[in-house]
Amino acid sequence: MRLEAMNINSQGPFEVGQKVVSSSHGVGEIQGVEVNNYGDTQVSCYVINLINQKMSIKIPINKAIDCGLRPLTNADDIQEVYQVLKTKSCMSNYKSKVKKFTDYKQKLNSGNIIDLATVVRDLHKPDTINSSYSQKSIYDSALTRLANELALLEGLKLNEMLANLEELLVAKGSDA
Repeated sequence: MRLEAMNINSQGPFEVGQKVVSSSHGVGEIQGVEVNNYGDTQVSCYVINLINQKMSIKIPINKAIDCGLRPLTNADDIQEVYQVLKTKSCMSNYKSKVKKFTDYKQKLNSGNIIDLATVVRDLHKPDTINSSYSQKSIYDSALTRLANELALLEGLKLNEMLANLEELLVAKGSDA
């Protein structure tokens, strides 16, 4: 097992030092590439330190895209995120709590920043008394992942971005 720097053109779609988003974990930075032996097979993996979490993950280079690894979002998507957050919630479209939970869980793990914004918008409640545990858990995960990526892109600290998002969501709620 060894950690090495790689060039973007050598074996994978991402570079060492690049900030990326894992669909199931959030924002991280590629620290290097590790070659692991599994029986007779050698597998090269990105080693990614997750930002604002004390955790690192390994993702096989040849499966990085399939595993939901993507670069940080672009400016157009950031504007769309804020537009989604300012619009009215669509929670009433669900006839079944199970369908709603499944849909939001799928959006949470899609890796799509617009889907994260939709989950945050739809599940935001100023008073968490009426929220179920699973609803609160999905909301917290989506909010943290969204805030981490936006904070990094806008040069803010995580707590500043969380406060900005909360302010935006509360303001939207009072306009309704």
